[in-house]
Amino acid sequence: MRRKPVALVLGALIASTACSAPAEGESGAPQPVSQPAPASASPTTSPPANGGETSDATASSATRCGWFENPTPGNAWLSDRDRTWIVGTQGGHQADGDWPAFGDDQWIVTNGSSYGYGCACMSVRADADNGHVLRIDDARALPLSRCRADPALEEPRF
Repeated sequence: MRRKPVALVLGALIASTACSAPAEGESGAPQPVSQPAPASASPTTSPPANGGETSDATASSATRCGWFENPTPGNAWLSDRDRTWIVGTQGGHQADGDWPAFGDDQWIVTNGSSYGYGCACMSVRADADNGHVLRIDDARALPLSRCRADPALEEPRF
């Protein structure tokens, strides 16, 4: 597997929903696993009133699954059933931890030789107030078919 360059998201965020990997002993067949989230052509994120600092009271841990997008250097996000979670922005916020390692058959190149998107699950600590992923504890790539099979997930378009 070839690791994609670290690069993370700015603006054009796509709201969608989660998919989840099967638990041990479950079938690996694609199954819808989420409820649709309201769609928006280009949602934006405002910085929190406290100047960007995150209190522990607003941070939560969860496994988030959906489309992981890395369209340009320094920009990345994950769109799951709840919202679009910002992993990083060029010259700004960057989550701690490692991104999913995508194989060539798990990654759609949309820009240059390595920028694009794939389907992933990530165990993260995130700030629900501003939508920032603060830390990635675990991340794994899933087959593209997993997210495509979930009718609540809208595949990114570039």
